[in-house]
Amino acid sequence: AIASWELLNSTTTTDSIKLLNKTYKECLALLPKITNIRVIGTICAFEVENAKDIQLQCLEKGLLIRPLGSTL
Repeated sequence: AIASWELLNSTTTTDSIKLLNKTYKECLALLPKITNIRVIGTICAFEVENAKDIQLQCLEKGLLIRPLGSTL
């Protein structure tokens, strides 16, 4: 547990997470039907009109996502 805590708080890890946050926001902002983008740590959520359709497309490609209403 201590090693995990030290890794999480290392400069390299926090810098990587900050870069990932920035990348999520910038890339998702380019998509026309994506709104309300939220990022905390390595988790990203956003609103989209056709969440259920996207879930089915992802599942066909082996990616499991769990939309909550219009939130992915």
